[in-house]
Amino acid sequence: MMRPIRWFKLPALLCLASLALSGCAQTPKRSGEAQAVQEPAMPEPPAVQAVQEPAMPEPPAAQPAQEPTEHHSTTGEIKAILDGGTTLVIDHGEFKGFMAAMTMPFKVADPDIARDIKVGDKVQFTISKFGPAWQISKIEKTGN
Repeated sequence: MMRPIRWFKLPALLCLASLALSGCAQTPKRSGEAQAVQEPAMPEPPAVQAVQEPAMPEPPAAQPAQEPTEHHSTTGEIKAILDGGTTLVIDHGEFKGFMAAMTMPFKVADPDIARDIKVGDKVQFTISKFGPAWQISKIEKTGN
């Protein structure tokens, strides 16, 4: 009679142990099975009393626009008009004691003040700080 190969015994034993241990895991409950642990009962809601709600307050009147806290003026040349006229890219001179000369975009506080401005226009303008944002509050052509 032939003897089985010894190297086969260890892997077979490991597979059987693995299957046996995996069978010990909890199985999910089926929808028809009753739960062994009873859920705690929900407390009764408090009695509801009729409460008259106060009338809705009138909406507040329109708030005035936030007042600017700082202003700086300089001159420059319009390089681009973006976002339908709400942003102007300006090659500007120095804002004395505030900002060096450079080219940068500025939001316009009121688009109506810039409606006649075109690319290439030389301008005198003022930026104002509205909360955390700096915006052009005044702009005028100085010539072409």
